[in-house]
Amino acid sequence: MKEKAGGKRSRGAIIASVVALMCATILGLPSLGVALPFMPFILYLFSFSTNTNPLWLLPTSAFFLIVGIFLIVSRKRPVILTFQLLYTALITYTLHSLSHLLQESPWPIFRNAIITSSDGVRGASFKLVLAFIAEMVLLIIIMLIADA
Repeated sequence: MKEKAGGKRSRGAIIASVVALMCATILGLPSLGVALPFMPFILYLFSFSTNTNPLWLLPTSAFFLIVGIFLIVSRKRPVILTFQLLYTALITYTLHSLSHLLQESPWPIFRNAIITSSDGVRGASFKLVLAFIAEMVLLIIIMLIADA
């Protein structure tokens, strides 16, 4: 039996959406009081705060939930979808880095490089805010070009 042309792409998007929804569930469970064995690793990598309050995992959980829903809804256009998801992850990581930089956390990985290249935490956070604004302007320009 012959398979439809978009069948593999659709199946891949559904598998990716299931993985994203599972990540959202795993990141959302600690805020409901469920203790996970790898909790320190999750808090270190995905939390928007330096303290151990699991409610700071909810923004990342919401991001994965939105990605999962987005993958299900637009599974027929994988090229546009891949660009949008990668760009959204870049913007989210910029905000994640800014929040950790302002809290003087050892995370993100490039923290020391950005602080030494600027006047301190204030200059580094200004650079991250400028990077965020540049990312948003570039997104608007790409959307306008794609719509034309």
